[in-house]
Order: sequence, then structure tokens, then C-alpha cells
Amino acid sequence: MATHRLLYWKPANAARNREWGGQHFASEQLSPNRVAEGDVVWVATCEDGSLYLLGRMVVGRIIEGQKAAEAHFHDTDLWPARYHIAAEPGTEEPMQPIDITGQAGDLRFVSRGAPRLDMLDGRVDPKQLQAMRKLTDESGEMLRSAWEARAGEGSAEGDEENEDGEIIGGGFGSPEQRREVEQAAVACVTRRYQARGWQVESVEDQKVGYDLLCRTGRQLAHVEVKGVQGTELAFNITAGEVACARHDGFWTLCVVCSALSERPRLRRFAREEFLSRFKLSPLSYRAEARDG
Repeated sequence: MATHRLLYWKPANAARNREWGGQHFASEQLSPNRVAEGDVVWVATCEDGSLYLLGRMVVGRIIEGQKAAEAHFHDTDLWPARYHIAAEPGTEEPMQPIDITGQAGDLRFVSRGAPRLDMLDGRVDPKQLQAMRKLTDESGEMLRSAWEARAGEGSAEGDEENEDGEIIGGGFGSPEQRREVEQAAVACVTRRYQARGWQVESVEDQKVGYDLLCRTGRQLAHVEVKGVQGTELAFNITAGEVACARHDGFWTLCVVCSALSERPRLRRFAREEFLSRFKLSPLSYRAEARDG
């Protein structure tokens, strides 16, 4: 059975990092003598005494050093830390806040210190979580159940539902719906880059194979944006956009799931990851008569 660990992020750090998804966590506490490949790391934050679960990662790799992490993730804007962890390929999940204050008192830890959280009037003191803590198997299962029970949201005409009624499809819908979703996604990505100090210019009308031209210092990013109203990573992409991904070293993909919800989930993929991870299926063909 996997070892479960609870990692605390301050609210400001959580706000900066959670939209990038559960592909990368960084902390001075994620050293190889404290976490191992195959462990499950849960990230939580605390605001006004309420405890929020933010994300789950199955550890696939532990990386020491900022430069090594930037090379691994093809990103020079990672949260600075000595240790970084990458998700086991195929297990990456969007991050979202889930209020688990009502269950906080039932959490149990494997440690020499206090085996549980001290609650005051039903509130959590975050000082108890400043050091990463190992959870009991039962508490790890409790977090898993809470996470999976409330991980889905969103709806759209044309989406598919799973057997529990959860919306999972790409949200293709009508032309009007698609445009609304796309605009919301572009606005979300623009805000995210600008919050990190990037200058963002829309080149959507120029049809150059990406939507946003982003600059900061000497860094350049050609960002293609895809909006999805459901939760599944499925969307239309043109032949020109794929060609740009194959040949443009600055090309990056940002996918915003649940784009019209109050909690859109932003996932970013470097061009190499997009080309290796996504299966490209033709939706239509252009037919031209042969000569003669």
C-alpha cells in the first residue's frame, strides 16, 4: 500500500500554484529521505481556520535542484525550491480546493509528535501542518474518498456523462457555446501569465498556430489555448496548430477545463509533452477531385 503524506502550502502559494495542475510540486521538505517514488503526496492549505485539500500526486520522480527541475519540466518559472517532484506519468490530475474541515479532526498521523490535529471551535491552526506529515493508511483512504467524491463539476450541451452523471466530455456544443468557452479560457490563461509578470498579446486573429504571444525578460512563449467546459482533456485542434507544435520551439499548450465554472482548472503542456501524450484523431478530411 502506498504511503500517504500531507504537504501544507500557505494560501498565497496555493493561489499561485494550484491552477497549473498536479504535475509538479516543489518544497524544501520533498527530499529523498522524506518522500519516495510511489508515495501519494496530498497538498492542503488553510484559510480562516478552514482546511482545504488542493491536490493529489503519485510521485513518479524526485528532482534535486532548480535547474534540473526547470530542464525536466521545460519551464523556467517554477516555484523555487531545492526539491521538486513530478507525477507518475498518466496519473496527473487537475487541482481544486475541497473543504475538508469537517474531517480534519479525524485525520491521524504516523509521527513522534501529536497523532492528530488540535481543533479549536472546529477550526484548524495551520502551524500544526508546517512540516510535511505522514498519514495513517486509514487517513490516506479518507482523503482519497473525499477527493474522488467531489472531484467533478461542470456541464455542457454535447458533453458526455459517466455512470454517476458527472460531466466528462470536451464540451464541443454549439458554435456560440464553443466561442464562450474559448473566450473564458483565453481570459483565464491571460490572467495567469500576467500575474506572473508576463506581457501578453493576443494573436488569435492572425492564425499563426497559437493564440497568445507572451514575453517576460528574455523569455518568449507562443501559447495555444484550448477551453473545455467539462473535465476531460479532449478538444479540437487544427492541422496548422499541430504543425506549429511540431516545429515551433516556443509553442506551449494551455488547456482550461471547466472553463465556464467558478473554478476553472488550467493545465499546461510543453510541446514535447503534447506531441507525446495526446492522440490526434482526424475529425474531417478535405476532398479534391483527381485530375482526369
